[in-house]
Amino acid sequence: MKLNRKASAAGLVLFLVALLSIGCSSGAENTLGENTNSAFNREEPGEVLVELSWETDADLDLEIWTNSEGGYRYLADAWELMNAPDVTSGSEGKEWFEFRETQQVDFSAGQWVISPFFYAVGPSGSEEAEVTLTLTIGGKVETFTKTLGFSSDQNQWLAVSVDMDRGQWEMIDEFFEPVTSGTIDGDVRVELSWDGDADLDLEIWTETSTSFEYEADASVLMNFPDINDGNQGLEWFEFRETRDHDFSQGTWIISPCFWEVGQSGQSTAVATLKLIIGDETHVFTQGMSTEEPYDQWVALRVNMSLGVWEVINYFDQVIPDVEEDYQSEEKPGTGF
Repeated sequence: MKLNRKASAAGLVLFLVALLSIGCSSGAENTLGENTNSAFNREEPGEVLVELSWETDADLDLEIWTNSEGGYRYLADAWELMNAPDVTSGSEGKEWFEFRETQQVDFSAGQWVISPFFYAVGPSGSEEAEVTLTLTIGGKVETFTKTLGFSSDQNQWLAVSVDMDRGQWEMIDEFFEPVTSGTIDGDVRVELSWDGDADLDLEIWTETSTSFEYEADASVLMNFPDINDGNQGLEWFEFRETRDHDFSQGTWIISPCFWEVGQSGQSTAVATLKLIIGDETHVFTQGMSTEEPYDQWVALRVNMSLGVWEVINYFDQVIPDVEEDYQSEEKPGTGF
């Protein structure tokens, strides 16, 4: 299940209604042609096509973003919008997108950004891929190449900004700072999804002056079945009053945990943490493994009393008082 940015059909509606926000950055030196911007005849329907191809067995995605005064916001993957194959290896073919009217959105109008995203390393273990982005407008072809590298907390990209209203396009190749904090204005929900059949858990923690303390799994607090296979669905949590706790007040830490390897023996997973506040959505991804589960996480600190949230990513640090808990046979607080 690649619900991450590879959403289910039902989840796609959420993508289109609540535009997703995530940080992006460019990596290795790119090779661009001299022509990095131009105008085109916007009256020619179906004439603006973008294709993504690459040579390695890595899993890359062609993503669609909105481009507005508020900045760039992730919308969905091209394959979701075009009803096209989700290519998980460069040898399988190309990913593509046409700027035309679809059942969900009219892409023949408005301002959009389209770019490749290095989603996951392939069986070969190669963490680099040379990608080719091909822009075809009215039979005229522009080709751009760049070497992308895989990183769990950065998305390297080479993007094209397309203004369908003005009939203009432009290459953008720059670092984008991720949104890692914000205010709370509305109901708060967190969703965890991941690829593969490993068992991940969405956990709730409290924070003291010296450490984090495990409270319980979201499935226990929200009374839903524990999802022990990423292909079966997602885990979620809502910051609201329950029978035993009032999560609408106070400060809480919420985070994924790689609990157990699945039947396939998969010992790694790409976890996606989605923070939904009212009609605004933020998405964060991180690679996780069973080797050191206590520090393979991306976490959110949610202060409901002050109405603020922030990302706390201790990927390279051992969290105080947590290592011993994870080494025990049973999770602390199970049966809460």
